[in-house]
Amino acid sequence: MLSVCSFFNHDFCSFSHSLIVSIIHFFAFLFVFIIKFLSFILVDSFFQSFLPKLYIIISMFNLAPPRFRSISSSTTIGYIGLDTKLACDIVGYPQPRVTWQRSNLLSISDPRFTVRMNTLTIQRTQKVDAGAYMCRGSNSLGTTLDMTTLKVQDVGK
Repeated sequence: MLSVCSFFNHDFCSFSHSLIVSIIHFFAFLFVFIIKFLSFILVDSFFQSFLPKLYIIISMFNLAPPRFRSISSSTTIGYIGLDTKLACDIVGYPQPRVTWQRSNLLSISDPRFTVRMNTLTIQRTQKVDAGAYMCRGSNSLGTTLDMTTLKVQDVGK
């Protein structure tokens, strides 16, 4: 059997063999470079879109019992005939369930009493609305309470 090198001199064959190996190495390097470059672009864009979602997922597991972001005043002044708002600035994770209660277990089921976004609104406040009000925030990790006393005055005072 005749080899290709038998037609050429030995130096040419060793040169062409080295050239072929170099070309193969070059294309292998180029292939690896392209793969790394593409993976960098894909991974970078993946993380740019995924990291905010990952942060949200991680923060979901940042469980916290209810706590007051700010302490309400121990006394709130309401005026006869005007709306009075009592805020319950409470945070926690899972989101605390907020309930309001009056002292002596008096009902807040009167249609003038509404709760929205953790704030108790007493519409057209009356003298009989005066007294202590308790805000209770509860989640699976605990419960916290805050109280304020509503004093009702005439508008002119």
